[in-house]
Amino acid sequence: MNTRALHARIESGFDRLGRMIYSRRWSVLLGMLLLTGGLLWFAAQMRIDNSTENLLHRDDPARVLYDEFRETFGHDDRIVVGIVAPQIFDVQFLTRLREFHVAVETELPFVEDLTSLWNARFTRGEADELIVGDLAELWPADPSQLATLRDQVFDTPVFRNVLIDDAATLTTLTIKPMAYSPAMGETPLDDFDAEPGSEDAAFLSDAELNQLVDALEVVAERFDGPGFQLFMVGGALETRRMLSAVDRDVRRFFGGASAAVALLLFALFRRTSGVVLPLLVVVPSLGATLGLMVLFGIPASATFQVLPPLLLAVGVCSAIHILVMYYQRRGEGESSEEAIAQALSHSGPAVVMASVTTAGGMVSFAVADVAPIADLGIIAPVGVLFTLLYTVVLIPALLAILPIRSSAGAAPVGRSSRLNRSLVRVGAVSAAYPRATLLAAAGTVAIAALGIAQLRFGHDNIRHFPEGDPTRVASELLDARLGGVSPVEVLIDTGREDGLVDPAVLAKLDRAIARAHALERDGVRVAKALSIVDIVKETHRALNENRADSYVLPRERDLVAQELLLFENSGSDDLSDFVDTTFRQARLTLLLPMLDGFVYDSYLTALERELADALGPELPFEMTGLSMLVTRVFTALTSSMARSYLLALVIVTSLMMLLIGSVRLGLIAMIPNLIPIVLTLGLMGWAGVSVDITNMMIGGIILGLAVDDTIHFMHRFQRYYEHSGDAAIAIRETLETTGAALLFTTLVLGTGFFVICFAYMSNIAWFGGLCCFATLTAFLADVSVGPALMMLTHPGGPEAQLAREDESPVAGASGR
Repeated sequence: MNTRALHARIESGFDRLGRMIYSRRWSVLLGMLLLTGGLLWFAAQMRIDNSTENLLHRDDPARVLYDEFRETFGHDDRIVVGIVAPQIFDVQFLTRLREFHVAVETELPFVEDLTSLWNARFTRGEADELIVGDLAELWPADPSQLATLRDQVFDTPVFRNVLIDDAATLTTLTIKPMAYSPAMGETPLDDFDAEPGSEDAAFLSDAELNQLVDALEVVAERFDGPGFQLFMVGGALETRRMLSAVDRDVRRFFGGASAAVALLLFALFRRTSGVVLPLLVVVPSLGATLGLMVLFGIPASATFQVLPPLLLAVGVCSAIHILVMYYQRRGEGESSEEAIAQALSHSGPAVVMASVTTAGGMVSFAVADVAPIADLGIIAPVGVLFTLLYTVVLIPALLAILPIRSSAGAAPVGRSSRLNRSLVRVGAVSAAYPRATLLAAAGTVAIAALGIAQLRFGHDNIRHFPEGDPTRVASELLDARLGGVSPVEVLIDTGREDGLVDPAVLAKLDRAIARAHALERDGVRVAKALSIVDIVKETHRALNENRADSYVLPRERDLVAQELLLFENSGSDDLSDFVDTTFRQARLTLLLPMLDGFVYDSYLTALERELADALGPELPFEMTGLSMLVTRVFTALTSSMARSYLLALVIVTSLMMLLIGSVRLGLIAMIPNLIPIVLTLGLMGWAGVSVDITNMMIGGIILGLAVDDTIHFMHRFQRYYEHSGDAAIAIRETLETTGAALLFTTLVLGTGFFVICFAYMSNIAWFGGLCCFATLTAFLADVSVGPALMMLTHPGGPEAQLAREDESPVAGASGR
């Protein structure tokens, strides 16, 4: 069967589908309502997970190592509350600090440990006895006792840049969340049996961390004020505030985009049904998609905020193509049944192929190493296919049921409308000067290519918050005053039980700490290192008359073992923060400023070399913690972007060749779809916008959406060219019947993304702006570059018609 005959059969099949839906419209409507209602019931059970560790797949080596680290040492994502005052060592301030500490301790859920000046470790020796207590023992009752506390604080090296800054105008309260959820099972027996580290145990959930953050903000609001200013940072806090902003944006933008799209639809159709019916595609499609997410066990995350505007754009655009032809046929006097059948016959195949290619572009994300993006690659194509189902089934059923007027007056969708005449002129110019058109396009692409060469990758959530946001202000203040509070965890394995009692091992660890402090790259350096070395030095000094010159590591193994035993017997459990139960494995915590993932990757690579050189091959180590996870996400982005773009290109190009029925023409037709990708990436490079977890998806989204207009253009062009044999005539007729729909679908897409430009987070705003830019350039490429390419690749003129084989009047008639 030749291509023309195949096209005719497909269009005939859509014609029969339209007539079947018309005759069984009430049954079809009932079936769609049952499907939607069932999936909406599941959608109400949606859960949200935005934890940093869940950015990676469970089997990712970095994620596996981090989970093992948490099993041994607990949660490393600590919330740090910076407290600023004119002077920390003031009785009134210290009284309020104690009250704040007690309030946090008693009112916050899921807290494993809490550290501030009130309960910080105070190690000292009295006679031959080691005493490990809290600074609360030195808490001043009147100003005369302040000097004693101040001297002790500044005489303890581990407190500097952790508990207090050098100016004594900032102190911290650090909250360590529980590693495991208290509700590890569904029954009391489950709770009893589920030991930490077992398969039944569960790490503290995102929802539980949110409860902790909510309670902290209530307490903080009560205490924050002049002379006691609070600045809070931490992954859980950052995620909570980001989600709040995203939630507000999604609600506002979906409503705003829907209103703007409704105005565009009214401008296009000038009738209520033309506004309501496309939006009826979107809402149930979104609800059904969310329901399937629950069934598939896919949690929502910040990445999924692109789903509502995406489905809004895809659903409305598909509906526009059906409705344009339906209203045109009704305006020409056809019955409702005939208009439905002809609308599906004319636009149905292109709508299906456009939806399939959009889904194909989204499927490319499924291979991403970043888990939420991979999940989006599964669920977004399903959502797109839902919009297709509602477009070709629900809309015809509703058109058959509703009393639709046969004429809409001056709606700008007719073949002779002013809008269509303008689009036809644009196509005619490109067809008349195809080489000049392509040369101009090539020059624009070349300029964009220079911008692509300047692209960089990055992942800096803090800088995505606007200036003045409490999260950003707190992060920048603590980084400036303390040098950094973001931890990088180093796990060192001595290879034997009690290996950490060996003075040589401790000496290497101490040397590694010194090398870490000395390393500086691009102004970044370690602010503080915390490890067993601090405890051993403190203990040794305390047992040597508290002399400052004794703040060193003992040189004899027996002495190290004896002093560590005395520390353990003192009642303090601080050793468990830095060693495992067998003293084989050590934890070294390095505090760094909050950095862009691009900077982290470079700095941590250099840091790893320094540590390896200091520790030697006898002490293997691994680096983990949330900061390392961010770095792993950064590297995953770079590899995922390349794979996703390549896969999207292969899928969409294959579908395009299948639609056109020619490998050569399919490849040529992809040129207008690649132009917006190149221009958008070039704009990112020239504007200095980093590729991050949000905008790395732009290429796949652009390719999936931009190809929609190309498919509609190429589908109709092929049919008209088969009939006339003249490329210029085929271009004119294509733009007369499809041009208005192409323009308005572009405006709908652009509007859906444009509203996102007003997002609270700058990375989301850039995502919306770039997608809007891409949709507009895609339309321009379709109506200018597309006709130029068709003119150069298709013979024109009446004589070509006579030379074509298998010319069929039936096939030609079906194209109109």
